[in-house]
Amino acid sequence: MRNLTWALFTIGVLAPSMVVTGVTQNGGGGSQTAAAESPVSCEVTRPNGKGPPPQHLNHFYGNASLAVDLWPDGTIVLKPDGGGFVKRDGSLGMKFAWWRGVRGKLTIDGRRLDKSIASRPRAESQPNAYPEMGWLPTYLIFPTPGCWEVTGRIGTASLTFVTRVVRIGDGPSWRPDEPDVQSPPPAGPSAAVAQSKPNFTGTWQTLEPSVQDAQAHLMIAQDGSAFVVTDTGADGSPEKLTYRLDGSDSANNTKTATGGLWIQVSQAKWVNAAIVIVTTINDDYGRTWEEMRVYSLNPEGRLSVTTFDGILTDAKTTATTTRLYEKLLPGQ
Repeated sequence: MRNLTWALFTIGVLAPSMVVTGVTQNGGGGSQTAAAESPVSCEVTRPNGKGPPPQHLNHFYGNASLAVDLWPDGTIVLKPDGGGFVKRDGSLGMKFAWWRGVRGKLTIDGRRLDKSIASRPRAESQPNAYPEMGWLPTYLIFPTPGCWEVTGRIGTASLTFVTRVVRIGDGPSWRPDEPDVQSPPPAGPSAAVAQSKPNFTGTWQTLEPSVQDAQAHLMIAQDGSAFVVTDTGADGSPEKLTYRLDGSDSANNTKTATGGLWIQVSQAKWVNAAIVIVTTINDDYGRTWEEMRVYSLNPEGRLSVTTFDGILTDAKTTATTTRLYEKLLPGQ
């Protein structure tokens, strides 16, 4: 089963949600004192739960060839201290995640529906960092706020959706093409793409304040041939998992909160700019299941850890979770 899992991953059927990771959806809640630039009305597209098999993408809109992860209420909100960025020409960028069921280059076109303008939306993607099929994060660049129709195409396959773009005040502080205004994040989009094998070494803290379990903090040590992850075990003691990065078997035994033993045999390897670990787990009751964990850096330099837990070759029985971590500075 493990060989099949790796094969599915390689062709993109089980591609990591790295970025699932990396796509922090923010509907722009909370009070805002600045006026918002937005269209008066916009019939936005709603998720239909469809997409290329075998994925079940309830929050996506798509068809059998292509699907896109829509923002809450079909609205992109670019606000101070929020996600996205503003370019020198005033255009607005925000990340969208796509799921591809066909091979080929994704191209973007579109038009503004509530006002006639010549400018069209465009994409800034990372095609070399992901398999030919499956997951693909892109930055969509909108010339202005407004009601926008966007069409994604791969060959003869296409998908069209409508989204509302709202800018509040000056928008996000990130100005990717104006380094004199603000320095880019520690590991911005260009660095994340250029660094084919990033170093994850450091202490990482989750961005989810409600998380109190073993994965609230991670310590990672990486020396090129080994990848060591230390978290807090079920009994409160440090739990260290060591993996070889050459794809050979790595054995780790862990204890459950009730004192049970989990015997884990893992294979870890680089897949583009991510470390992917596939683990077969056996417990005291004779049960066996698989887990796949994907470690990657998102464009903001944060650690993204996506876990596929269950039977990896059957999307119906696989639970998927993604957590983002901020790297702690020495002394924190």
